[in-house]
Amino acid sequence: MTDTDATDTNTAAPEPAAPAEGTFSSLRIPTYRRLWLAGLFTFAAVAMQTTVRSFLAFDLTQRNSALGLVLLAMGVPMLIFTPVGGIAADRFPKRLVLVTSISMMWLPAAFVAGALLADRLEFWMLVGSSVLQGAAFSLMAPTRMAFSAELVGRERLTNAILLAQISMNGTRVLGPSIAGAVIGIETLGATAVYLAVAALLLVSIALAVSLPPGLPRATGSTRSPLGDLVDGLRYVRSTPPVLWPVLMGITVVATAFPYVAFLASLVDDVFDRSAEWLGFLSTTGAIGAVVSSLVIARRGTKDLGDHTVAVVAIAFGAFVVLLGVTPTIEAALLVVLLTGAANAAFQALNNSLVLLRAEEQYHGRVQSLQMLGFSAFGIFAAPLGAVADVIGLRTTLIVMGCFSMAAVIVLHLVILRTVPREHPGT
Repeated sequence: MTDTDATDTNTAAPEPAAPAEGTFSSLRIPTYRRLWLAGLFTFAAVAMQTTVRSFLAFDLTQRNSALGLVLLAMGVPMLIFTPVGGIAADRFPKRLVLVTSISMMWLPAAFVAGALLADRLEFWMLVGSSVLQGAAFSLMAPTRMAFSAELVGRERLTNAILLAQISMNGTRVLGPSIAGAVIGIETLGATAVYLAVAALLLVSIALAVSLPPGLPRATGSTRSPLGDLVDGLRYVRSTPPVLWPVLMGITVVATAFPYVAFLASLVDDVFDRSAEWLGFLSTTGAIGAVVSSLVIARRGTKDLGDHTVAVVAIAFGAFVVLLGVTPTIEAALLVVLLTGAANAAFQALNNSLVLLRAEEQYHGRVQSLQMLGFSAFGIFAAPLGAVADVIGLRTTLIVMGCFSMAAVIVLHLVILRTVPREHPGT
């Protein structure tokens, strides 16, 4: 097979002529490079929009509860539409799903920008924008991951996932900083941020349009979308090499990842520091995620399998426990750096194992199940917050980390007993 661009083909076949080694090897493939850039601009737009939307919500209402409502308006659609995103990724051309989902993000951003220009912005517009963004992200995320697997092939799959995480975590650092700086400029303000968000999403749409169609692998199915969902669940349940890593991903994200929701309380209630320290902690965690992704991408993953995933997951839980006993906020910076690094490494390695083991026609639905961990994270954060009010935040973090580590050990023992050695990554 020659090293040609797959843009004009009916399927998104990988291009194996590009070397499989190196930190950025997947970016040598033109089609994946366009997909990665589309994701980069989209993630940057989402990060900037999240920051400016929170600013406007408080500015309009002067109530902290308005911030929670805006976040809830994004989280609930993600829980509902995540399975839909997986079905769409396996049922329809992936290019169509990507263009549709990014367009769903652009429309409310352009609408809010117009309302700001006309000085007609109201709070309900921000809530509606959050709803559409949550639904759109649920469509985009599993499709983008499944598309990556098709474009780069099995040899570079983990590298592609790591590079995607680098773009996402990198924009988590830069996006809010840029948005905050622009908001602070009187002649620009929130209007300029929303105009920039709309422009970034237009670039993402143009890049997505240039991708190959990404036709579904399984054709001729007469099942309904609900039938596809049931079929995907039945497939995962009957395939232990896929089932147990999926459950591990959901469990770890749901039980350990909520630490990020408590960073503000850690800064204010535990360490009694100013709000700027929350920005320091959040940025430090994102930097740790980027660095660990770069290290793994450079090293390669040929020798990394179930054992490595379990070790990294246990380390993630241990760092959450350590955060609960850290005596100073300066020490917490180092712990959050390590926690972010372990979290990113676990997600990349576990996701790649699942995709390598799953049949290609199920990639979208399998990824949507993986994403349920983040929906569960949002659900678990509220009761965990109530628990923290009763037993204290430090104790809650310790319990979260210990529970996550125990769950990983149990699931890993099950994996060792049920996953045949011939499966990738064992």
